[in-house]
Amino acid sequence: MLPRVAHTIFSTITDNASSSDNEFTYNVGMSVIEIYLERIVDLLDNSPAFIKKNSDSMLKIREDASGGVYLEGVVEQSVANAKDLLTCLETAAKKRSTGGHAMNARSSRSHLVAIVTVTQKKVSTR
Repeated sequence: MLPRVAHTIFSTITDNASSSDNEFTYNVGMSVIEIYLERIVDLLDNSPAFIKKNSDSMLKIREDASGGVYLEGVVEQSVANAKDLLTCLETAAKKRSTGGHAMNARSSRSHLVAIVTVTQKKVSTR
């Protein structure tokens, strides 16, 4: 499903950018987290704390002044096209927690959440 969504996002941006009255620029970012054993871990984080998977690498859920919820300190990687987005996801997925059981020697033991953020900004026409 994500490949189709990625291609749709970028084809829509391309279609909008090619219109004659285009007044906007677009930026696309991606964050990927894992929820495992009641911990939230940033799978795009390459810091020493993450590599050791110690308590310093766990993300905290916060609420902003307007009541919105966000993950404090999550890495958002800029992606330029659908291929970059899918490569980013693939890289993150390799860091997931896994473990074996009777039916599968390398089973995922966590939930992966991919967060894609599209920002549209009006271009100044001065």
